[in-house]
Amino acid sequence: MYILRCVSEAMSESQIMKRYDGDTQLVKNWINFLVEKGWVVRYDDEWHITSKGIEHLVSQYNNKSARPDES
Repeated sequence: MYILRCVSEAMSESQIMKRYDGDTQLVKNWINFLVEKGWVVRYDDEWHITSKGIEHLVSQYNNKSARPDES
């Protein structure tokens, strides 16, 4: 869900690709997945996280913080 977080931080597609060493196909596949889930949309040539995407990020964060320490 790192790419979803990047979109929530207003990173452009090219900025995200740099994080993945220019792996265009990987980033495009994940963005397509996020679009199909309804977690991101494209407006004015930019990716934006939807309220559904925000809910998912929050739930992931809450699940991780609720887990007992595994160390």
